[in-house]
Amino acid sequence: MHLFRTAPIEAQLAARSMGAKAQAKYLMASFMIFMVPGYLSLIPSSAAPYTVALGLEAWFYVCITVLGVAAARDAAGGDSNHHFITEFTCVYVPIAITTLLGVWSIHWLIILAFGDTLALWSWSGTQFTENLRSIGMELPGFVAFIAQVASNALIYWRVSRSMRRIAALR
Repeated sequence: MHLFRTAPIEAQLAARSMGAKAQAKYLMASFMIFMVPGYLSLIPSSAAPYTVALGLEAWFYVCITVLGVAAARDAAGGDSNHHFITEFTCVYVPIAITTLLGVWSIHWLIILAFGDTLALWSWSGTQFTENLRSIGMELPGFVAFIAQVASNALIYWRVSRSMRRIAALR
């Protein structure tokens, strides 16, 4: 199982040589990618529950996911690719792992280095921070919001690129 590189997976998928057991492992790993960090609280929410800010985060997440899956499907050959789900799941695993590690490492570096400053600036009285607070978010939450949106968009962009490479290898 390749958790950090897509090239070997792309070659197996293009040749249709990946067995069902390996495909099932990638499916299980794709579910674990969000469950494990979520339960460990490594991926924070941008705002408190039932706020406009959290609704905005969810809206972006849903839109990016719908558009991202559609773009990946088109990149994979559209209706003519009857193996899209398998291919998507298998390349999604290493792409999501590497993207989430990168984006959330940057997030946590920013929070660890500047968290106190961001928290203080949240109450600075500037129009931007007042607007954030009016929807239920402070600057540390805004950094998490950017990380959520960026990681989701990057994952689907990278998956679409990978699907194009698989289609080209056929």
